Amino acid sequence: MDQSWLNTLKTLVQQRPLVIFQFEEREWCRLQESRRGVSEFTCAKYHELVTTIRTPSICLLFGRDESQSKAYFGIVKSRAAVTTLESRVRVSCSRPILPSSIADLIRVATERRHVTQRRHQFDFNNSVIVLPPQLSVYLVEILADIETNHDSMRTVSASLSLPTRYNGMTDVQENALQTALSVFGLSSKDRAVSLVLPDGGQTALERISLEDYVIGHDARSLRRRTISESSRARGYCARPVPRSAWEPLGR
Repeated sequence: MDQSWLNTLKTLVQQRPLVIFQFEEREWCRLQESRRGVSEFTCAKYHELVTTIRTPSICLLFGRDESQSKAYFGIVKSRAAVTTLESRVRVSCSRPILPSSIADLIRVATERRHVTQRRHQFDFNNSVIVLPPQLSVYLVEILADIETNHDSMRTVSASLSLPTRYNGMTDVQENALQTALSVFGLSSKDRAVSLVLPDGGQTALERISLEDYVIGHDARSLRRRTISESSRARGYCARPVPRSAWEPLGR
């Protein structure tokens, strides 16, 4: 199973530590009711709470509405001073994950010695917590151990590779393609069943290495051949179909 998305996340939090945001019930409900909900928003925080945040960085969002606690995994895209006292923090590409509360996350994480030894160093009642690199890596691993989190974490990882500047329409197409794939929890590294390229002109599809998988898929339906066996090492081995079986296949 491809784990490149997890390596990407671990490498990032090692360089730019994980950030935890906690929201009060009223603030969380208003975020959920906003135009893009919790998936993308901006909020203002005191300078001293966010001054150590480096962008882009991975973040965990914890909040509670009237019925239940919820947690999201996302990206801190930017941070900038907007008033004398506060900075605006922009969060995007947030996806739901488990555990749904910071208390449950701490309970799971305390089995790891790094969390147990460092827990007293943090005030988990603060609205913003910037964790150290080593603890950030361990928490990402803990979240990745929960299979239902994989789609959300893969989507965030794929979003990190999107370009921030574009050199021509092909770059814009690539951004649109990656965004479309991420909506369904996919990335350019996922296998495609088919790939159709337009005649003439450039397209972002040419940049994505899906050809091997497309060839493999097409090879399974060779006319008047049935698949005998396949593997990455040997490729495909097709054997002729008896003449008596041609009619159902068509001439």
